[in-house]
Amino acid sequence: MITTEQENLIRRYLLDKKLTLDVAAEIYDHMLTQVTVRMSEGESFEVAWQRTKTSWYNEMKTIYDVWYSFDDITLLMKKIKQRYLRSSFTKAFPIALLIWGIHVALLWSIPREWVEWLQLTICAIYFVSLGYCVYRSRDLFKLQRKYTNRLSVYQEFAMLPILTGGFIGWIGNVNVWNRLYDIKYSLFTSSFGWKDLFIFSGTIIVMVLFYLCMVISAMTIRKYRDSIIQIKPFLQKIQK
Repeated sequence: MITTEQENLIRRYLLDKKLTLDVAAEIYDHMLTQVTVRMSEGESFEVAWQRTKTSWYNEMKTIYDVWYSFDDITLLMKKIKQRYLRSSFTKAFPIALLIWGIHVALLWSIPREWVEWLQLTICAIYFVSLGYCVYRSRDLFKLQRKYTNRLSVYQEFAMLPILTGGFIGWIGNVNVWNRLYDIKYSLFTSSFGWKDLFIFSGTIIVMVLFYLCMVISAMTIRKYRDSIIQIKPFLQKIQK
């Protein structure tokens, strides 16, 4: 029968690997089951635990990949982030393009003197969304203070609206909006030059990235909260 001290040893091993707590909770269940099964077959805890760690060696190997973390990260965490990023990007990118298309269609359908009002409206929507995100997540911010490890693998994706602040310098520049508005005349009169192409392409990239971040965040926030609910028993154990 596995003891509380032995369970703590397994949990500490996972936390020391800097896994997010939702991932650590899931892997803990797998490892605990493996150790328990091996002990039921007559192995001591030390042997069963060592064999279990060996079976997870490749997944728990730490690497450095700045695209996924500024610190060392396990191969397991990298794979999970890769998989979720690929999945969310596939779903969010068409939506971001659609929103951008609506954005341009709306911009080109209004009189030029209304451009600044449209810009202010979109900036206001961004700040309201950002404020709502922070307000809704304040309990999670408080919970995070209790733990060294991040709460969830979804955490950084859910916080993307905060990271999109760098786009405000572009979105908040009315000259960019006016240039984008004026490009429609070049486009519709077939006098589209290299300068127009550069401005239009740059604006597309920045705005699609902006909307992409917002959409991914909206898709992730519910998953983030659900993951915290699911690991509450694990959180209680590591608090003891």
